[in-house]
Amino acid sequence: MLHTFARLTLHHIRHWLPSPAEQKLRFLAAQDRKAQQFHLPKVPISPLEKGRQFFQQGQYSEALSCFQLVIEEQPNNSWGWHGRGDALQLLGEYAGALEAYEKAISLAAQQGIHHAGRANALRAQGRLREAEQAQQKAQVFGTPARS
Repeated sequence: MLHTFARLTLHHIRHWLPSPAEQKLRFLAAQDRKAQQFHLPKVPISPLEKGRQFFQQGQYSEALSCFQLVIEEQPNNSWGWHGRGDALQLLGEYAGALEAYEKAISLAAQQGIHHAGRANALRAQGRLREAEQAQQKAQVFGTPARS
């Protein structure tokens, strides 16, 4: 009987005490849980990037506010002006969009996309000849024609 008791006790001890591999797995699982609780600090998003996000979500008024902030902080940032033009254009304010694109072009004339934006604003105003010229400049600087 003592022999049977010893065998049962040994069985229970083996059952309750994990093997070295099980111990390692438990340790790694605990480390993984700790790692999942760790969060990297959030990096602030620039007004330009926030404007782009709003724009992509179809929130053009909010995007316009962000692009305006970029322009106030960095008046020579052509991308702020371009974003302003895009937002104004989709809000139906084609004259304001055209002014914004022209400012973007004055700051970075080699960016074909600024010329393409200008072409779209001109087209929306029915100024087709000027729009075609602007689109040709866009192609020269690497922006493909839109169909």
